Amino acid sequence: MAIGLPYALYLLSRDSVSAIGGIYLLIGIAILGGLWGLDRWLSMTVPLVLLSTVEVVFLAGVALWYGYSSREFTIDASTNPSPVILIAYTRDRTLAEEPQSIFPFHKQITVSERNYVILHDVYRPKENSFSPLLKPPARWGNGFQSSGTQVKNDRFTEIRIYSNPNNQLSESEKENLVKAFLAQVNK
Repeated sequence: MAIGLPYALYLLSRDSVSAIGGIYLLIGIAILGGLWGLDRWLSMTVPLVLLSTVEVVFLAGVALWYGYSSREFTIDASTNPSPVILIAYTRDRTLAEEPQSIFPFHKQITVSERNYVILHDVYRPKENSFSPLLKPPARWGNGFQSSGTQVKNDRFTEIRIYSNPNNQLSESEKENLVKAFLAQVNK
């Protein structure tokens, strides 16, 4: 706070963009000052062991909340040789693959040999913030294109097709990919 306050005042005397940064810094210093004052007041009124325990539990709770809210689910296809990757969503838990847990709250599935993954509808991208992120094959470059296909099948609700951004798939090619996938899964 001792270093931030003079720096915030210096930023306020600069151009308009720096002044906005100075305002944000002053707001942060005010919040930290209030928390520091609350801590000093509580240390005089509450036994220190109890206060320290409550502060550690509170900080651990905030850290857990932040870690849980910023969790990621990655489908790693970086070593896959296929020109397309299919992600199929199903309501059938026996058919769906369970992702591997990675400490603390992340999940991952690695797709190296085949060109598809079957996930439960819980991971379907809609209002769910824990939707899977595809790490495309290295030979695709930096990106990929995707298209979703509604499936008229009792077992699957949606199939998403991901491909190289330079490889435009026609509708008939997409239909053939879905048919081949369904034939392979129904074996």
